[in-house]
Amino acid sequence: MTRLRLAAAVGLALSLSPGAALALQPLDDFLASARRANLDRKEAELTHVQRAHEADQAWRRLLPAFTGKGQYTFNQYEAALARPGGSTITITPQHQLDAFLTVDVPLVDLGAWAKIGAGEALSDAAGARLRATELDVERTVARQYFQVVASRAVLAASQRTLETSRQNLAIAEERRAAGFATDLDVARGAADVERARQTVASADYLVVTSERALRSSSGVSPEPGGGGPEDDLHEEGPLAPFLAIRTPSREASDLEAKAQDRLTSQTRAQLLPALSASATQRFTNAVGFADRAAIFTANVALTWRLDASSLSATDAQAAQAEVTDVRRRRTSQAHDDNVHDAWNLVRAQIASLRAARAEATSAALAARLARDRYAAGTALQIDALEAERRSFQAEVARIQADGDLRVARASLRAASGTSIAGSTPAARKPGGAP
Repeated sequence: MTRLRLAAAVGLALSLSPGAALALQPLDDFLASARRANLDRKEAELTHVQRAHEADQAWRRLLPAFTGKGQYTFNQYEAALARPGGSTITITPQHQLDAFLTVDVPLVDLGAWAKIGAGEALSDAAGARLRATELDVERTVARQYFQVVASRAVLAASQRTLETSRQNLAIAEERRAAGFATDLDVARGAADVERARQTVASADYLVVTSERALRSSSGVSPEPGGGGPEDDLHEEGPLAPFLAIRTPSREASDLEAKAQDRLTSQTRAQLLPALSASATQRFTNAVGFADRAAIFTANVALTWRLDASSLSATDAQAAQAEVTDVRRRRTSQAHDDNVHDAWNLVRAQIASLRAARAEATSAALAARLARDRYAAGTALQIDALEAERRSFQAEVARIQADGDLRVARASLRAASGTSIAGSTPAARKPGGAP
């Protein structure tokens, strides 16, 4: 029994501990907490915030920019011009003071406009990635939730098997004292008890580690108890509606491809001239021949910069756009494959669970009969021990099969872009009732 299969299993619910007064919280409680506490989701959320600010930054580059500058200059010689009447004009003072107030306005900048479109697309893509991350977090939390329930169920089954092994050992000791059993029977019973104790220890380890993993992912400590009713074996809806759902991952890849196209356009636009205007107000004590302390200037500039490296940059961006488009198509193909596999896996797991439940019922009955016959002296001890072992294995297989089905249903919803929250214990169909 591998840990991987136990991680996929969901337990036998409260039937394994009917006297328990507490119950494990519903899965939706852990999913709701994970939306607040999970670090992967938090990182995706902050990335979305960052992309939104970058989109705003691209917009604001088209707004007027204000520059203020103050300057002191020491000139070795002062230059002045005498005017009629005895007054002078200071052309260059020895201690020159200047203040500049400048406003720059971009008038036509195609590259900046293309960058705005790219920034908005990347911001929208980050929002879609956030929603995709939320689905991934839900799938992880659901898998770990079922692992906790499965581990507890296996632990309960192991403890019951240990108690049965102890009873069998006591019977063997009583029969040996009465002369109806040998030392080998007692030794075999003692070995079976130790094997059951080892199984309990392994199950307890899985409970501890699975609870820790669930707490780390969701921020909620699981309470004692079972995990709700078993799966009702209902069939999922048709495959087509699951395939038709536009998932956040698909949306994000489409938007990222759109952003790359805009970045390619921006690189091409940098080869075109840009038109801008500026106005500067200067205050100075170097009045010059204008004999004015405050001077205003304005200009309009057409800038055209040709750089050979820009041609290579354009080719590189065009190649990157093709790579991004391939990724987009691969994401779409992977979505269809994942949904198709998950939908068919649910069907297969339903059949497996039916078989596992029938096998567990049969094995439990066989173990009970073998135990009674051994106690009555009409069966060998080894037959009773083997029946108990098979019953335990069948019960664990039922736990695994129930868990495999629950995880398959959750994976189907996550793969098709549907939230897992609210889909348990009976999973919902897209656009339909459970």
